[in-house]
Amino acid sequence: MSGAVTLALLFLLPWGINALRRRSERWRSLVDNEPTLLMLDGKVIDQNLDREQVAMDDLRSKLRQSGVADRSQGSRCRP
Repeated sequence: MSGAVTLALLFLLPWGINALRRRSERWRSLVDNEPTLLMLDGKVIDQNLDREQVAMDDLRSKLRQSGVADRSQGSRCRP
């Protein structure tokens, strides 16, 4: 019985949240998030790194994966 309830919740909860998100601006602002700028004009925004809990090594790794050899080439970077 509890397995069926859990399974029903797994399917119904996302559906319910999505329905509320479509109908209500307040719900949309609660469940949707805006992207955070981590770099601007080649400079790292340390405050945003801390707020998003992104390590500098992770940022460097993502820059390398994107083909950016030098931070000055990364004009805008989001997580």
